[in-house]
Amino acid sequence: MAELFERRLSRRSLLRGGAAVGPLLLLRPSTASADEPLGPRRLSWGADPTTTVGLGLSLPGGVQRARLLVGLVDGRLERPIDVDTHGVTGVGTRYGQVTVPELRPGTSYRYAVELDGRRRGDGRFATLAQQPGAYTFTAFGDEGTSDTARAILRQIQTISPAFHLVSGDLCYADASGAGHPDDQVHPVVWDQWLRMINRVSSEIPWMNAVGNHEMEPGQGPQRYDGYLARFVRPDNGATACPATHHFRGGAAAFVQVDSNDVSNEIPANRGYSGGEQTRWLDDVLARYRQDPSISFLVVTMHHCGFSSADSHGSDSGVRDNWTPLFDRHGVDLVLSGHNHAFERSHPLRRGVPVVAAPPGATVDSRQGTSYLVVGGGGATAAHSFAPDRPTLVRPDGRAERETAQFSAVRSLRYSFHTARVTPPRPGVHASLRLVVRADDGAVLDQVTLTRPAAPPAPSDRPAAAVIGGAAVLGGLAGGAGVAAVRRRRSGRDEPGTDEPRSDRRSVEHVQHGARDSSPGGGAQPRRGVADLLGGHPVVAARGPPRVDRAEDERVDADALAGALQRQRASQHQHR
Repeated sequence: MAELFERRLSRRSLLRGGAAVGPLLLLRPSTASADEPLGPRRLSWGADPTTTVGLGLSLPGGVQRARLLVGLVDGRLERPIDVDTHGVTGVGTRYGQVTVPELRPGTSYRYAVELDGRRRGDGRFATLAQQPGAYTFTAFGDEGTSDTARAILRQIQTISPAFHLVSGDLCYADASGAGHPDDQVHPVVWDQWLRMINRVSSEIPWMNAVGNHEMEPGQGPQRYDGYLARFVRPDNGATACPATHHFRGGAAAFVQVDSNDVSNEIPANRGYSGGEQTRWLDDVLARYRQDPSISFLVVTMHHCGFSSADSHGSDSGVRDNWTPLFDRHGVDLVLSGHNHAFERSHPLRRGVPVVAAPPGATVDSRQGTSYLVVGGGGATAAHSFAPDRPTLVRPDGRAERETAQFSAVRSLRYSFHTARVTPPRPGVHASLRLVVRADDGAVLDQVTLTRPAAPPAPSDRPAAAVIGGAAVLGGLAGGAGVAAVRRRRSGRDEPGTDEPRSDRRSVEHVQHGARDSSPGGGAQPRRGVADLLGGHPVVAARGPPRVDRAEDERVDADALAGALQRQRASQHQHR
C-alpha cells in the first residue's frame, strides 16, 4: 500500500512535497487483547480538507492508552495526539477517534498509532491543496461484505482517488433496515466490513452518508450511535443531525445529508430534525453557490429522488423536500443508493428533463441537476427496472405509478462511480467528468458536466421540451443478445488529464431501438430518438435548451451521435 501511495502522490497535481448480509450465526462480538495488532483504520476529512483530517480506529479490547503520531513523509513522527477511545453496546472491540488539525495544505504525511507505548499501524495520507488542479473522487453505495464488494475495492485502490464517497448502507449489520426496535443487529459484521475496507480507508479519506441499515436498535435516539462511534466526521452538520456534514475540494463542494429524516418509504426516523436539516441544507447550498470559485455542488444521500428500479423506486419525501433546493441553488450532481443498481437521469428541473444526456454527452449543468443511483457497491443486486411503470412512494407508504421520463441510462450490474473534477481556466469551462464502471472494470456510462468560471444564478423554469425514455446499457442482467455499439477511445491521454489507463476502456450501450435487457423487455424495431422519447422534440445536450415546436420531429440515433461528435470537435477547436 505504501508503494501505491507513492504512485498516487506523484500522479496527483493537487499535492505538493512536504451481497446484503442476512442474519448470521456468529452473534458473539469480537474480543481482543492488548497484545494483538492494531485493527482497521478509516481516514476522513475535517471541515477543511486542506488542514484537517480525522482517523477512526478499531482497537484491541485491553488497550489502556492510544496515541496517534504524525509527521511529514520524509520527516520524523511527532505531534503525539491522544486518541479518544470508547465502546459500543454489545461489542468487545473498542473504537478510537482522533482529529489532526493545523496540517499544511497539499502536503503528504505519514502516521502511526501507539498502543500502550508500542508503535503499530503505519499509514499515509495527504491533505488537499488550497487551489488543487484536477483530481478524482470515487463513490458507491450499498456495499456489504461480498466478494463483489472486494473486487470493487481493489479497483478503487488502483485508481487511488483523492477521497471516496459512500451513499449509505455500509455493512448490513442490521439486515432488516426497517428501523424497528426489535431488529436484530450482528456487531461482528461491522468488524468484518471495517477489515475489508481497510485497504482503502486507511490511506484515502472515506466519507459516508447514512442509510436505513445504519439505524440500529439500542444505539441512541436516531439509532446511529454504532455508526458514529466508528467514524470521525466534520463537525459542521445540521443541529441534532450528527450524520450530516459538508466540505470543499477545490472547484467542487460536497454535502452529505441524512435522507432517513425525509423518507416516506421507511419512516422510522422521518421528521426527527423538525425541518432543521432542510433549513441547514438550504443555507449551505446557498453559501457555496454564492462563492464564485466553486463550480460544482455535489450532494450525497441514501434514498432516491428519481429511480425506475423496482426494489425501492423513488421516494417522494426526498423529491418534495429537497429537489426544490437543488433546483434553486443549481446543484449539479446528486448521488444516492438504496436501489442496488446504477441509473442516471437526464438533467432535471422540477422533476422534468430539460436536456437529453445519452452516454458520452457533454452537458452544461446550469440547465439541470443530474441524479445518479450508485447503489451497486456489492450488496444483493436489484431484480429489474420498470421504466414504464416505476413507483413513487407517497407519505402514506402507498406506491404510486409514474412515467420514468427522467431516466437516461441504467444497469443492473454491480458498479461504482468515478468523477474527475477539473477547475476552469482561461477560455475553458470547469468540468466534472463522470464514469461508471462495473465490478470487472468495464465502462458502463460516461457523461461530462461543465460550468463556466462565473456561473449565473440557475433558473427554476424547465424548458418547454419534455423528454421521456432511456438508453439502456449493455451488460444488464439477462442481456444476452443485446445489440451493442462499441466506441473505443484512442490510446492517447486527453489534454489536461492524468487519469489512470483503466479509463481507456470501451463504452458499451444498446442501440436506440434494440432490446431492453431488463426482465420482461422484448425486442423492439429500430426507431429514431424522438420515437424513444415519446414523440417529444429533442433538446441538444450542449448550450441553452432549444425548444423545437415541430411535434412530429424525428431525429435518428446516428444523427444525434454525429451531432454530439461535432459538438466535442467544436469544443476542442475553441480550446
